[in-house]
Amino acid sequence: MTLQVPFDDFEEAVRRYIPDLTVYLRSYAGGTVLSSVDPAHQIAILSSCRLTPFEAGKQLKEAGFSVGAGQWYTADAATLDSDPLASVVVGAVAYRSGEDRPGLWVDAYAEMPSEVDVLQAMYDDLRSTGELGEVPFEEFVRQSNATVVTVTAENLRQYIAAKRTEP
Repeated sequence: MTLQVPFDDFEEAVRRYIPDLTVYLRSYAGGTVLSSVDPAHQIAILSSCRLTPFEAGKQLKEAGFSVGAGQWYTADAATLDSDPLASVVVGAVAYRSGEDRPGLWVDAYAEMPSEVDVLQAMYDDLRSTGELGEVPFEEFVRQSNATVVTVTAENLRQYIAAKRTEP
């Protein structure tokens, strides 16, 4: 069996189900995949986070875990690699539009983009659809008065989890 949990719940899940507190870490899509197993009982715990493997490993070592490089896979269960949305990052831009209300532009990324990456993608999109004329990028950024927000898959899971625990 495989249990996939949010990073904030990983330590507790491993302590509950895995007698050997060994965790393997692998860099993945701008973050880290964490895996721990109990082969005797065929139990695997998986998670991911936006920390680097070094940062995640340091945190786990401070909590009493042994840490190694790698990733456990189970024959009967999907892994984080099989889910294309496991590491998706949503980039959204609120901007001043020519209408009576602000505009909102949304895109998705496989890895964490910078604010400039998101604004450049928006600029390129608006230019390709003809919604934006021959305006230089710098002028577009100044006139749009844009606010860029990025939301990771982990953020989305946390938002959902928060709604499950609210009364």
